[in-house]
Amino acid sequence: MSTSTPLYNQLLGLLSQHTQYRDFRHLKALAWMINALICSSKINLSQWESYVISRANQAQSTERRWHRFVHNRRIKVRSLYEDPTLQTLWQYAMRFRIEELFLDSKSGVFELAVRPRWGFPSMGTRTKTEESKIRQPQALERLYLVVALALLFATAHGMTVQLKGLRQRVDPHYRRGLSYLKIGIRWLKGVLHKNRDLFDPMPLFSHNIQPCFASKKARREYHDAIWFTRISEVKCLNI
Repeated sequence: MSTSTPLYNQLLGLLSQHTQYRDFRHLKALAWMINALICSSKINLSQWESYVISRANQAQSTERRWHRFVHNRRIKVRSLYEDPTLQTLWQYAMRFRIEELFLDSKSGVFELAVRPRWGFPSMGTRTKTEESKIRQPQALERLYLVVALALLFATAHGMTVQLKGLRQRVDPHYRRGLSYLKIGIRWLKGVLHKNRDLFDPMPLFSHNIQPCFASKKARREYHDAIWFTRISEVKCLNI
């Protein structure tokens, strides 16, 4: 019986390149958690057991492994972030990915937040993180680290699929009608269930090579919009 999967091996290899870990077991647990989140599309830790290969025979043992990770005080998520700069703000201004990401991360992919079935606006939203049974803010921060890495990994794969001309294998639209994240998630699930090729993810695009539109109206509004460019230098001349 194999002790890993191609998706897990790729995740572990990528994480090992850029992570200063204190215990390699933590890195392996993180890779399995990202693998399980992508395959299940659920943030419920108890539903990840089917997508993880381990020596544990009890589902409770597997779930306790995830709880040990998110409650581990030695894993400091904020230390992984760089201090914001003007370049960071400029990158944030490239909103073509961000606006799609809001919907994908809230309800489109991992269902982080969904409205109650009765639909009263005053009731607000309830979060799927409640199903994870995690209440401590620091533990939730580590859980969202898993989500953030899964989003990045799947989005990079979606862009790779787009560049290789394979988008229509997972996207039924003639022109791109799904976010890169959804394209990546569908392709990675096909790696698991349909023996698709697992590509090396490419760096994120600096510009949108093919915008995604939910309707013809959205397409018209996009092309009719007034675009602004950044002024990099201003010179004042004495007259």
